[in-house]
Amino acid sequence: ELPRQRIFPSGTAASEAADVASVFASVKPDEAIYQLFCERYGLEPASCLFVDDLRRNVVGAQRAGMQGYRYDGDVEALRAFIRAQEVAS
Repeated sequence: ELPRQRIFPSGTAASEAADVASVFASVKPDEAIYQLFCERYGLEPASCLFVDDLRRNVVGAQRAGMQGYRYDGDVEALRAFIRAQEVAS
């Protein structure tokens, strides 16, 4: 396994999200990890969009109150989903 620093450069959102998982000893799809992430960064879950390729992880985020999108590799579909969310809000 590669050290996290090589996978997630320090100071990036991905690095910080990985830190949340290590600090709280929780991982996806446990809804607690999504709630803890929001608490740590002062975010309202309903204002967050979680994107993942695994349905179980998206469902975990949705249970925590986030919007969720299962990414299947179709970038245009994801962009359309995001645009639709922007119009709805």
